[in-house]
Amino acid sequence: MKKVLVTGGTGYLGSWIVKNLLEKGYDVQLPVRDKFKTFKYDNLINIASSAAGSLTIWEADLLKEGSYMEPMKDCEIVFHTASPFKLNVKDPQKELIDPALIGTKNVLSSVNKTQSVKRLVLTSSVAAIYGDNIDMGYQGLKQFDESHFNSSSSLHHQPYSFSKTQAEKTAWDMVNIQKRWDLVVINPGFIMGPVLSKSSSSESIIFMKDIIEGKFSVGAPNLSIGYVDVRDVALAHILVAERQKANGRHILVNETYKVFQVTNIVKDLFGKMFNLPKSEAPKWLMVLIGPLFGVTRKFIKRNIGYPIAFNNSKSKKELGMRYTPMKTTIKDMIDSIQK
Repeated sequence: MKKVLVTGGTGYLGSWIVKNLLEKGYDVQLPVRDKFKTFKYDNLINIASSAAGSLTIWEADLLKEGSYMEPMKDCEIVFHTASPFKLNVKDPQKELIDPALIGTKNVLSSVNKTQSVKRLVLTSSVAAIYGDNIDMGYQGLKQFDESHFNSSSSLHHQPYSFSKTQAEKTAWDMVNIQKRWDLVVINPGFIMGPVLSKSSSSESIIFMKDIIEGKFSVGAPNLSIGYVDVRDVALAHILVAERQKANGRHILVNETYKVFQVTNIVKDLFGKMFNLPKSEAPKWLMVLIGPLFGVTRKFIKRNIGYPIAFNNSKSKKELGMRYTPMKTTIKDMIDSIQK
């Protein structure tokens, strides 16, 4: 069995990556912050018990230099998915930037010292490609592709996007000063789909809970977002790890929808079960109530009402991706949340 390490393996996306690896027969090393919190990885132990692969639990801390050295020993591939996905934060430096940036430096420093590692697969985001929807028009683009980097986010505006941008740029800087291992990056859109990890606190889950709990009932924001199924993103990680010729960045976006289109899909699937919006909210109303949703007025002004588009052709041509229909993604996600 090929030995691999997955950071963030108990998270929303990470747990699906671990599941796929175990089912394909990999020897998976799973570092967690606290081994005594077994509820965070019990589901993965259950999967491993009947899978072709094996699972070993370690204790490590993203912010502690060298803590990944022991679990990384003899690994050929490292999947670095660990990075907090939070939008409403009080201290962006402590809650977002430090874990993303320092964590990436620590993991890659261990990769540099581990002679067996041949490839690092980094989970970045389309947030590292653009900051606000308005950027597409400012840059005179019809769609974003892998050549673009976010230049409009900062510590105080779109700090999550800023954290992903800084972390990915740091990874590219570190891989370019050596020649033993290579770097392949996945840039997913807004991830949706069924929840495998009971302990996940991803914004994706919060977003869907807000929909089915009626938080948008007064009107959906006219916000366009690029979506992708969590299972497709997990699969893409395995594909780029296994395909020697895989290189560079890979945008993973299935469809771009407005929030109202998403709530209408929920309505088509579940009828009157949930208190869903009957229309879109006007932008002036979003400016007033935006802070209640944890978003700033600057975010609303630069994103509400502006289209967004992504070129996903590289993922289809080079990885052979066939994306899960959005309707299936939403149904499976809501079913899993209700369970």
